[in-house]
Amino acid sequence: MTQAAGSVIRSALKKVPLAGVFIVGAGIYDYHHWRSQGYSAPMAGLRAGAETALYTAFPPLIFASIGAQLAPLGYTAGRDFIRNQQMKLRMGANMGRIGSGYFTDSRAAFTMRQQGTRAIQESFSRVAYGNEARMMYRR
Repeated sequence: MTQAAGSVIRSALKKVPLAGVFIVGAGIYDYHHWRSQGYSAPMAGLRAGAETALYTAFPPLIFASIGAQLAPLGYTAGRDFIRNQQMKLRMGANMGRIGSGYFTDSRAAFTMRQQGTRAIQESFSRVAYGNEARMMYRR
């Protein structure tokens, strides 16, 4: 880039406010958005121009528009979070640590699993006590 061209661009950018560049960029983005939605070029230009003019005249509408787009997402996320918490509370009575893991079972299966684990542990301890008694008796 030559020195003269660079100075012309710098002087032009100093004269154009940053907000104007942002508004033009937003208008171009809106135009491409409406074109991608299937609108004809004149209709997309009209919609983009109207939105850009409206947002330029009333800047708080930008925040209202963003809020209107994010509200359904927030509602869905909140609803899913509450459903997951309620499911965890309902299943909490049927979850427990047995051995080396946590199991989610019905109440009957949970108690059967507990009884089976307890029986295995008791049989190991009986075998250990029996082996110890046998060793002590042989003396």
